[in-house]
Amino acid sequence: MSGEFSESIQELTTAFGDPTRREIYVYLRRSLEGATAAEIGGEFDIHANVARHHLEKLREAGYVEVAEGRPGGATGHAAGRPSKRYAATAKRVSLDGGDDGFLVDLLLGTLTTLEPDEASVLAERAGREYGTRLAGSHRNGRGALSRAEVLRAVASALSSRGFAADVRAASDEIVAHMCPFGDAAERFPHIVCALDKGMVQGLCDALSDAHTEVHLRASRPQGDAECVTTL
Repeated sequence: MSGEFSESIQELTTAFGDPTRREIYVYLRRSLEGATAAEIGGEFDIHANVARHHLEKLREAGYVEVAEGRPGGATGHAAGRPSKRYAATAKRVSLDGGDDGFLVDLLLGTLTTLEPDEASVLAERAGREYGTRLAGSHRNGRGALSRAEVLRAVASALSSRGFAADVRAASDEIVAHMCPFGDAAERFPHIVCALDKGMVQGLCDALSDAHTEVHLRASRPQGDAECVTTL
């Protein structure tokens, strides 16, 4: 599963790593008729060739499809071949098949359209929701877990998503030795670190009957050797 998660992150950062491309995708998702490269260029004040480049990247990833024709099936006697119209496909933006809201919050909303502090708050909230859902498969129907069991369960859940996490029991710390977000973590550390913290908080709250405040003590995207979360 960690490999699938990492591949999903790589695909999504490739498809949506550019802010203009994300905005174009959102625009096409809302459009009933689709749009040509020229129309996209006019909408976003970019050259049609630049618009076409973004549209082709989205098409290669399967999020946009191309159909030749005029909007609404219009006909007429205009000379020449009709321009290609690009429309969003039914392919969902998701991490692992069921987390559309989580990823939309993270990639299509928070990375560029909000102030950093606002983006971090929203990313942490999305992380908490994701962590809460993830906790279900790691509790296995058991009742309240001990603190040591919570730590181990959180590390296991994070490892299942590519973080290669373990527990430093003497200090109640969870150490993540890898980050599945790759380059995105270095480009947007305030988003990814908030997301990571939220995931751990959501896991802890769902696995334990007592709320424990989580603190991110060290972060790989911010230059540390590993990510360390303390409870």
